[in-house]
Amino acid sequence: MKRIAVIAVILAVALSATAFAVVGKTPVAFTDSDYAKGLDLKVNMQKPDLLAYVGKGKELVILKTKKEVVWYERMTWLSKSMPSDPTVIQQAFVAFLSQAVEIPPGTPEYDQLSQVVTGNSGEFMLKTRFVVKITNEQGNGGVKHFIEVWEKSLQ
Repeated sequence: MKRIAVIAVILAVALSATAFAVVGKTPVAFTDSDYAKGLDLKVNMQKPDLLAYVGKGKELVILKTKKEVVWYERMTWLSKSMPSDPTVIQQAFVAFLSQAVEIPPGTPEYDQLSQVVTGNSGEFMLKTRFVVKITNEQGNGGVKHFIEVWEKSLQ
């Protein structure tokens, strides 16, 4: 009887993990992603529900988690490393969103994403469940560009 209970618990955990994989990902999955490896992102700060990564180009990515599942991601650059070329910013934002909502390059969805994402401030829905917000804030050192994405149902 105990064996059946153990199998039932393992099955329940496996099924719920599969559901989470569709909604979000774990911080470990993010760290192991091609995106994180390509930018050489390293953990800079870690709290129970928040992780901050800094990349080789001084990219800053912040992940917020609930029960070890990422529900919010934000990307910007450290102040002195902010690119000034709008094309570079757009390409970085598209690459960030592509990994965040799992839209692979070379697909029609990726091409649409490239057309929608601009350096302008704004908010829009993606795949009917992700909220994307692009912000340009004027600061002491010039304009600071941010992009945020979160799962609408997990707010």
